[in-house]
Amino acid sequence: MDQSTLTAILLGLAFLIITIGPILRRGGRFKSSLGARSLTPEQEIAIRDANKLWKSDPEAAQRIMASQFDLQGQRDEEELAALRLKAQTDRASAEELRDRLQEDLEVWRTLLTTSRKKAKKDPMAQKAVGNLEQWERETQVELEQLNQRIHQLNA
Repeated sequence: MDQSTLTAILLGLAFLIITIGPILRRGGRFKSSLGARSLTPEQEIAIRDANKLWKSDPEAAQRIMASQFDLQGQRDEEELAALRLKAQTDRASAEELRDRLQEDLEVWRTLLTTSRKKAKKDPMAQKAVGNLEQWERETQVELEQLNQRIHQLNA
């Protein structure tokens, strides 16, 4: 398996785990770092189109999913940036951000468990594990700083 194929598979798996898995667990709604919500029409179309192409053109299917994943990631980051700013002075915003970051940490840890198993058999998957470990560490550090901030806001 070449590196681009593995990257495409890992990106698709990450998208599915982050969006589809929680939807199934929560009965058609998901709660990511941006709170509970249903799939957007764009996400539903992207999933439908990618599913249609998966067997005949997996690279095109992966591009569709990657594009939608990137777009949602940009939206999520913009919303989180606004929440981070509010969390500096507002305890309720800080607590909301903490809840969202804790959910993200849970996702990173779940992905790490699965990815570490695969990395034992596939050296290319080790790079994905490194990225996930970095995201886990960054989220943990931000959570620790946020907990200190919440303590200050409560004082």
